[in-house]
Amino acid sequence: MAIANAKAIAEAEEIEASADVVSAELNIKAQQIEEQTDIEIEKEMNDEELLFKEEMDKIEIEHTKMMAEIEQNRFKQQISAIGKQTLVKMA
Repeated sequence: MAIANAKAIAEAEEIEASADVVSAELNIKAQQIEEQTDIEIEKEMNDEELLFKEEMDKIEIEHTKMMAEIEQNRFKQQISAIGKQTLVKMA
């Protein structure tokens, strides 16, 4: 009976140890998945930030072009209003 009891205890300890190993492996897998997810989220955020900056740069360039065109037209209108003759006399 003592031998059977010892075998049962040994088997129980082996099962418990095996369960601990499986639990540790699952915890490691869960941690790897969580870390991979964090990396993917960070990459997506970086990609979105880059796209946002690119769009803002495009808007800034378009704004600068429009302002230059407005200034150019304003200058042309001033020259037309003054007239070439007046400009020649002023020079």
